[in-house]
Amino acid sequence: NFINWLTLKINKLNPVIFVAVVFQIIFIIIIVITISNIIKDQQGTTDNSDSTPSSHLNITNINQQIPNLPQSGFAEIAFSVYDTAWLNRNNRELPTTLTSNIREGSATRRYFEDIDIHQVNFILDIPELQQSYQVNYLWSKDQNNSHIPTNYKTMVYCPEDSQKVYSNQTSCQDRFAGTATQIISQSLPH
Repeated sequence: NFINWLTLKINKLNPVIFVAVVFQIIFIIIIVITISNIIKDQQGTTDNSDSTPSSHLNITNINQQIPNLPQSGFAEIAFSVYDTAWLNRNNRELPTTLTSNIREGSATRRYFEDIDIHQVNFILDIPELQQSYQVNYLWSKDQNNSHIPTNYKTMVYCPEDSQKVYSNQTSCQDRFAGTATQIISQSLPH
């Protein structure tokens, strides 16, 4: 029996060696827990200075404005919109659920048949935050389509001055530092 064998071995150990082994085991356990927590923290955020909390975004008119949008697309858009709203929160708490709508007449769709990519663009208004954002989303029915720029599949960026409808949205930050339209035009055929 293993337990009897282990008990005999422990009883034969010098007490000093036994204490040293116990401390080594405790030390290893502490190191493993610490490393595990560090890894878990790093996987939870991409940038510790402005990590986005979990959220939910309702786009009230998405099915009318953009029919047949893949469910994965909605999830990616929702995350990116909430992330951009988080950047522009101005030290205030954001609600965990935001309600928004696609501005009437702003949604456009394009299909690039030669590379099998669908593109939608629209302006999203969030009345409770009095913020608006431009959204660009790309997708393909082919999950392995190499023409979709992975890092720029979903882009949420600040509106142009002429697109702003909320007077208090005087400054705006996004993850693309004003280069979104340039990135989009370089990613797709003309």
